[in-house]
Amino acid sequence: REGDPFKYLKSVGEGIEVALPKGDMDADGLEEIVSCVISHHAMLPEQHTRLGASSLNQLVVEECCLDLMTTMSRSPNDLVPALAALPVAFKYQAVLVESVFAHMLQLPSQQFSPLYYSGVISDLCVKMERFPQYMAAYAKYAIAKVELLDLEACGRLARWQAYHLSAFQFSWPWEKWGWTEFPALPAHDRRRIYLEDLFVALQRLSYHEHITKKVPEALHVCVTSAAAGSGQPNKEVGPPEEDSRKKIDMMSQLIFKKKSADDFLEYLGEVTDPAMLRGVVMAILCIGGKSFTHMRTLLGRYRKVIDAFLAREEEAGGGILDLLHGVWSGTPDKFMMAFTCMLECGIINDVDALDWTVKEGGEGGGDLVRGRARIHWDVVESSLTASVLMCAESGTSDEARAFYAAGCKRFWERMISKLQEAEGGASAASWFAYSLERCHGLLRRHAKGFNAIAVADLVAESATSDSVKGSLLAALACYEIQ
Repeated sequence: REGDPFKYLKSVGEGIEVALPKGDMDADGLEEIVSCVISHHAMLPEQHTRLGASSLNQLVVEECCLDLMTTMSRSPNDLVPALAALPVAFKYQAVLVESVFAHMLQLPSQQFSPLYYSGVISDLCVKMERFPQYMAAYAKYAIAKVELLDLEACGRLARWQAYHLSAFQFSWPWEKWGWTEFPALPAHDRRRIYLEDLFVALQRLSYHEHITKKVPEALHVCVTSAAAGSGQPNKEVGPPEEDSRKKIDMMSQLIFKKKSADDFLEYLGEVTDPAMLRGVVMAILCIGGKSFTHMRTLLGRYRKVIDAFLAREEEAGGGILDLLHGVWSGTPDKFMMAFTCMLECGIINDVDALDWTVKEGGEGGGDLVRGRARIHWDVVESSLTASVLMCAESGTSDEARAFYAAGCKRFWERMISKLQEAEGGASAASWFAYSLERCHGLLRRHAKGFNAIAVADLVAESATSDSVKGSLLAALACYEIQ
């Protein structure tokens, strides 16, 4: 490549094929080498990605596309014209599609933000002929092989497709490709999970009513299941004899009248019903669900009341998260909003949250391995990330670092136990593979941080199942050079 970096590309453009050296290497040997060099699994059929007689043509075009996406990432306005006008005589749109998606789906981590890739793909759809057809075909073949795809890659693909649909008037061949049959599949089927993830991401970009107007009626059940609920809190929390709805409504009226925390504590001191304090906390969570501002204001104003509730609970953080889940379990976005505000206020910490997700009974525990448990997994991802960062932060005190490291280890010890129980139990077997892959992705994403606190040793000691141990240890070794 001395001199002109595009020298080989220009020779490809002129139709000059690679001359194989005589003797040691034949065409089959070259094909084998090229297949090893290409770093991603091809989705499109070979007849679309084959450029000329030699696989080297495809390899060089792919490497050029990947290099351009990396080196010109800060100049997206110049990147797309460069990708669309490579000095190549072949029609390379299919190879370009493979390259762009390979860059977007690379593991263990994405190099750039999701918006970068979505923008590049959208611009190429507008500026490059036939690129949209190959792009859609890539998604089709990827979902046809979704059982073989990494779960994190599937999530990225779903978020990209949501952006694409919102930018291009929801145009998609749902019926033609049989995607309208996905809602009838079992809840743990990866195709249905992908579709639900797609609509979850899509409803952050468009209104629920607009989506249902644009997609086939057969998909409405997945749109509804992915929706953020009715936006109304559940007031039927706890046993029926507590009559939680009446208590919440009563306490809500006092909150609307701007009663102070001291007024509530004085009132509660005169009441013999211990469930009344729960009613006050649930009323705060219900009213605070209107917005971040409402939640932050109420948590601050009635902090003394919340502290009184926490003082009565054996597991303070888990107790208030149980209440929060009871109130907002039907609206995951509202739950995460309140959860974030509680972390900000110091009512709970990330170790409390991790303990809650894997505790026995209650609202957490077995849900992680016995169902989709979208809220619980969101909490795990958020709190694990924060805990690992606290362990890695140079300014963290030794005491705090030990606290968060112990929380991470305790979480993984309990999680491994639950995975092994699910593997052997018929009731949770359908979700075992999904849960194990989620854990694999979490360990892989934070492998460097987990290895620093010896999580690999814990996995090796705690995991007795070969499948669980093998998957988790492989994730922790993802940065090692083989």
